[in-house]
Amino acid sequence: MSSRPSRSPPARWYLLFCLIGMPVGIPFLENGVMAETLRGADADVSFAGRVDGFLDSLQSDAHATRRGATQGLRRLAEDCDSVDRNRITQAMLRCGLGGDLETQLQIERLVEEIELLGYRDHVEQIVKTASLPESTSAQSSESPLSERWRTFAGRAGNDADARAAFRQVSLWAGPSPMTACFGVGGGMVSSRADLVFISHFGFSAPEISLRFAAPSGRVLTQLKRTEFRAHLPTPAHANGRIIGRLIDGVLRENPYGWSLSERLHLSLAYQRERVTESLCCDVFSRDQALACDLAAAIIAWQRIAECSVDPGMELLAERRRTAALSDRRVVCVSPEQLVVVRVVELPAALPHTAPEPPNEGPGEGENHRVHRGAVVPAAKDANLAASPAILRTRVQDVAGWASVRLSGQDPRQTGMTSLQADPVWGVRLSSIGFASEPERASFLGRIHAEIPASD
Repeated sequence: MSSRPSRSPPARWYLLFCLIGMPVGIPFLENGVMAETLRGADADVSFAGRVDGFLDSLQSDAHATRRGATQGLRRLAEDCDSVDRNRITQAMLRCGLGGDLETQLQIERLVEEIELLGYRDHVEQIVKTASLPESTSAQSSESPLSERWRTFAGRAGNDADARAAFRQVSLWAGPSPMTACFGVGGGMVSSRADLVFISHFGFSAPEISLRFAAPSGRVLTQLKRTEFRAHLPTPAHANGRIIGRLIDGVLRENPYGWSLSERLHLSLAYQRERVTESLCCDVFSRDQALACDLAAAIIAWQRIAECSVDPGMELLAERRRTAALSDRRVVCVSPEQLVVVRVVELPAALPHTAPEPPNEGPGEGENHRVHRGAVVPAAKDANLAASPAILRTRVQDVAGWASVRLSGQDPRQTGMTSLQADPVWGVRLSSIGFASEPERASFLGRIHAEIPASD
C-alpha cells in the first residue's frame, strides 16, 4: 500500500492567522507603549477619583469623616509633584464655590498648606541650584523667589553661609513678600532679631539713596538700639557673619543717605573695624572735609587705633590730625552746664597758634565773663572751681584730645576737664572743648611744644 504524500496547509490559513493575531501582538510589537498609556490613563482616573472622594467626604456631616478627608488630601499633596498639587488646588477651589461656610474655611486652610509645600520645595530647589556652577544655575526658572535670591546673593555672597541664611529666612518668612518691618516697635527685639536683620538688609533695603525719607530715620534708630544689638549673634555664628557682610555693604554704599558721623557710629557699634578704617581714610584724603566729618573721623580712628591698620593709612591719619591742630572751625556748642574751670594765664606767644579773632560770635563774651566771675577758691586747688559755662568744640580741640590719648596720657590731667564717656565712641563729642580761650590756648600750647620733640 502506497502512502499518500503530505500536503502543507493552504496559504489562506496563514493569511487568516495573521489577521487574527495582529491585534493581539500590537502591544508587544510597540514595546508596550499602548499598555503604558492605558496604565497612565487609569492612574489619572484613580488620582482624580481619590481627590473627588476626599472632597465629597469633606462635606460630610460627620466630624470624623471630614477630618479623615482633610488628612487624606494633605498626605496626597505631600506625596505628589507641583503639577498634581495644582490639580488638587483647582479641584478644591471648585468644590468650595458651592460648599457651606465650614467647608470653604477648611478648603482655604488646605490651599494655604499646599501652597506652602510648593513654596518650600521651590526654596530647596533654588538653594540646591545655587551651589551648582553658573552655567547650570542660570537654567533655573524665573520666579519672584529666584529674583530675591539674586538680590540676596549680590549683597551677602553665594557661599554655604549665604545659602543657609537664605533658606532659613525664606522658610521663616513664608511665601509672602519678605518685607519685614524694620521699625522701632518693641516686637522687633526677639530671639529672631537675626532673621529680621537678614530679611530686611538682604531683600528689602533700597538700592538708591533715601536721604531725608522717613524709613531712613526709623532704620537708623533701630540699629542704634543697644537692646536690638544684644539679640544679634556673634561672628562665630553663620548668621552673624552674614549680618556683618550686610552691614558692611549698607555702610559703604549708604542707600539710606546717612551722614558720615551716623555711619561711623554704626560701624563702631557693630565692631566693623575695616569699614571704620575705610570711612576715616576717605575723610582724611579730602582737602576740604566738613568740620563735623573730620572731628568724627578723628575720634573713630582713635577708637580703632589699637587694631591692626595699614601703616600707610596710619601715617595719613597722623598728618591729618597734626594739621587739624590749627583748624579753628566750630563743630558743636553744648548747652550751659557745670564744668570744672581753671584760672590760667594766657601765654605771651605760642607757636603754631592763630591769633584770637576779634568777633567770636554770640555767647563767646559771656563765656569769658562767666569764667572769670564764677571762679571761687577750692579746698584742694585754689585754681579749680565748678562754673556754669557753654562749651565750644572746635576741630583743633578734637585733634588735641586724640593726640594726648594716643600718647598714653589722660586729657583730663592736661586741662580738658569736661570730658564725658560714651559707650560707642569712647568720649562724647560735645564734651571735648573749653569754656574759654585761655584754657584752649594753654592746652594746645603744650601739645604744640611736644610735637617737635616727638619728631
